[in-house]
Amino acid sequence: MKTIVILTGETSGDTIASHLIRELQERTPGAFTFYGVTGPQMRAAGCQTWQDQKDLNVMGLAEVLPHIPKILRIIRKTTKTILGLNPDMVISVDAPDFTLRIMKKLKKARDQGKIKGKLVHYVAPSVWAWKAYRAKTLAHTVDHLLCLYPFEPPYFTIHGLLTTCTGHPVLETELPKKHSKQDTAPLRIGLLPGSRGQELKALLPLFQDVTARLAAERPDASFVMLAAPSVAARLNDALAHWTTPVDIIDDPAKKTETLASLDLALAASGTITLELAWARVPTVVTYRVSPITAWLVRQLVRVKYASLINILANKAIFPEYIQDDATVDNLTHAMMALLPPENRRQMVQNIETALAGLYPTNPPQRPSAVAAETVLGLLAASS
Repeated sequence: MKTIVILTGETSGDTIASHLIRELQERTPGAFTFYGVTGPQMRAAGCQTWQDQKDLNVMGLAEVLPHIPKILRIIRKTTKTILGLNPDMVISVDAPDFTLRIMKKLKKARDQGKIKGKLVHYVAPSVWAWKAYRAKTLAHTVDHLLCLYPFEPPYFTIHGLLTTCTGHPVLETELPKKHSKQDTAPLRIGLLPGSRGQELKALLPLFQDVTARLAAERPDASFVMLAAPSVAARLNDALAHWTTPVDIIDDPAKKTETLASLDLALAASGTITLELAWARVPTVVTYRVSPITAWLVRQLVRVKYASLINILANKAIFPEYIQDDATVDNLTHAMMALLPPENRRQMVQNIETALAGLYPTNPPQRPSAVAAETVLGLLAASS
């Protein structure tokens, strides 16, 4: 039996890793034991836990500073545990500021003959957006890269890093069929403020006021908020003080069904915006970080948009209101603009066009299947 360690640092990585674990188990039952830094989906898939990823779920320079000592302790502890286990493969999934720090230590240890396993990173750093030098650094750190977008491999293969495009994990999602609704039917509006503590602190007051204004404009509308299990209690406490009733869905098994049921949404920038696009939900995107983090981002980022669907299309399909533009008035106006059915239909048409850029050039396969085939091939080659 071979041993695979998987390292994640946030909810999206937990999802990706859980798909891969299940695919490997289905193809080769009983062939692997999985360990790692995990979220609930990985644990449900059968991965044994050394550390819960919720302890790492912070983002932004100013926001992460108070947590640095704790994160460094986790890095040291995890590295030591991996060296003691000497696994056949280590797979780091996204969260590069955490996972690749460990992979660099493992690469050095392997060069010294202390461990044997292959090193694989899943989800390419966004070198096309900022910090282009990371492509070369990654090529000296891992043996293989699994990336999500068809345009990404050339950024890494030029540095000699073997790269496989799996396709984005959103392609794994089979959506319930959307039934046509009468234009006069009540609206179901999604609220997705993120899963990190600082996201909720920055965005919940905005969401509260925007929701109240929308409810006054459309008393027939119902509101639903998707919540990661780790922040569900906090959201329940916060929403208890809202004047507008909101249903909270914190069961990951209901996420796809809930997204498919939405008529429009207000969402924090992140992976969820691509999931909303996949569900063909017209969406307004917002985000706020500390002033220090915002200043640094403006100096470093080379793309015009925050949302993946906008980056793929190279135009603002989803309206974005970031930092100083993230005001109650702006967000309310943008959401109001999506109340007319014809405006939502036009946005859905634009979404359909942009989604074509998600598919790898190879014949369509599930991303987890492509990833599993690559992992098995690497393990077979090293046997």
